[in-house]
Amino acid sequence: MQRSMKYNNRKLRKPIKTFLRKDDIHKKFQQQCLSRIRKDREKKIWERRNLNNSNIRDEEMEEDDRTEYQRILKEEWDKFKLTYEYYGDLSVEELEEIEQEMKKESEIIDNEYLELLNYEQQIFENEIETYQEEEIVICPICEKGNLIENKQLEFIKCTNCTLELSNKQYNLKNLKERINELQINHGKICNNNLTFTYQPEIGLYGVCMFCCGMEIV
Repeated sequence: MQRSMKYNNRKLRKPIKTFLRKDDIHKKFQQQCLSRIRKDREKKIWERRNLNNSNIRDEEMEEDDRTEYQRILKEEWDKFKLTYEYYGDLSVEELEEIEQEMKKESEIIDNEYLELLNYEQQIFENEIETYQEEEIVICPICEKGNLIENKQLEFIKCTNCTLELSNKQYNLKNLKERINELQINHGKICNNNLTFTYQPEIGLYGVCMFCCGMEIV
């Protein structure tokens, strides 16, 4: 019976609070608020991103910030007093200082997000540029498909016909330049264009049925 009463008394005890010196209270509470604003800010930014709204500093959001800081200060102060042994209140000046730090932290998070957007945009533009370069390289054999390059497997192939060749000697860019160069040079001595074909033992080459000319790519 006595053992049971002792156990119940232990359950009813209030949690022990951590004692802080007055000089540490401001710093500790500020850290708590900054951690909270970063968490909430990142959540809000990604919610807006999922809605395809990349404008993170519009008037609506700035208006929300003004009330959000006040709300967070109040909520975190209530939590703070439950954790730490302190019965007073922070001064108006201290709260304003913490609010300014929260605003700075929000701006840092916004800038980090903008840097991420710029980085992703650059990658996207590079991919588009690469894709466009690949798109304009028409297969010289069937003249219908596009040549695509797989750098990992080291080959260039046509999307329409069976042409497939190693890219160890050429990449898409200089292959296109080489084909254009051969057509231009041939056009200086003949009115007909080269017709290209591919044989494994020879490679890619162009022939002219009019002048019987032949050029190895």
